[in-house]
Amino acid sequence: MVSIIIPVYNTDKYLSKCLDSIVNQTLTDIEIIIVNDGSTDKSATIVDEYAKRDSRIITIHQKNAGQSSARNAGLDIATGEYIGFVDADDWVDINMYEFLYAAAKKYDADIAVCGRKGISESGNIDYVISRENQCSTLKGENLKYYFLKFFITKDTVSVCNKIYRKVNIDNLKLKFLPVSDVGTEDTLFNYSLFFVVNSICSVDNCYHYSFARSGSTARTYSQGSMQRLINLLTECGTASNYKDADFIMAMMFLYFLQVYISRIKQLCVPGTHREAMIWELSNVYDSDIFRKNARRIIFDPEVASGMKEWGFRLRGRIRMRLFLLLVLSGRYNLAIRILGY
Repeated sequence: MVSIIIPVYNTDKYLSKCLDSIVNQTLTDIEIIIVNDGSTDKSATIVDEYAKRDSRIITIHQKNAGQSSARNAGLDIATGEYIGFVDADDWVDINMYEFLYAAAKKYDADIAVCGRKGISESGNIDYVISRENQCSTLKGENLKYYFLKFFITKDTVSVCNKIYRKVNIDNLKLKFLPVSDVGTEDTLFNYSLFFVVNSICSVDNCYHYSFARSGSTARTYSQGSMQRLINLLTECGTASNYKDADFIMAMMFLYFLQVYISRIKQLCVPGTHREAMIWELSNVYDSDIFRKNARRIIFDPEVASGMKEWGFRLRGRIRMRLFLLLVLSGRYNLAIRILGY
């Protein structure tokens, strides 16, 4: 019924907890594909031990090529009606796939999604994102509504709290691109499917637990983040001819611009935030995609309405527009001061 793909790289401290949550699923008709991506710790040994005990486990050992490559290796051999993904340092409730699959079949949905919780290294709950029992048809205005309401949030950016009908992935010949190229490979994967599937259903429980491990890709800053945002939007631009795609791209640009600004501010070596921010902006401010989306945020009333719906207060909307206006004019120092650097 479901193929579950688990990329593994040097996560021996967390791997057993993840795999236990998968092999003990109440939905037993599953295929578990574990891709060891060149681990140098004890991860490979743990993977092989689990494979000996459970005939549903298929193992792939490959040279280190990154999480996207590992997921793609799993996609190449998956046979399930639906596909799921779990990161090796996360875990899920043992009935997650039973309920997701039941919801997908009940509504004949192309994607089923559940809520998720973020867990800190100290064991505290960082965030909870819940969903309701519902099914959304992704056609016309419904698609734009779903995007604003659910798509660019922590739960929908991830691929790990969902199952996907495999035939749609196959028809698109969809693969994950390297995170080093696009910054968030999950977003691009979801976006590519967003415009071709008919419906997404959700269940009202939080079944997926995302472990906020220090040093993970999502919690580190590496130079070139703004360029990766431009690359992401470039790839997204080839995925759809939807009439409101320009609006959606502007909102994606806004969301990830804020994410990367925050990451630079929080994760740079102390005292280097301003220099890092100037470097990032100077690399992309004259690109067509940056300027086009910045102008939409500054001048487009529909985007202003979308910002308001996302919770931007008037002051926040003015500050973001002023920041982008100053960036477009090359006045980086003043722009950064607007952000409180």
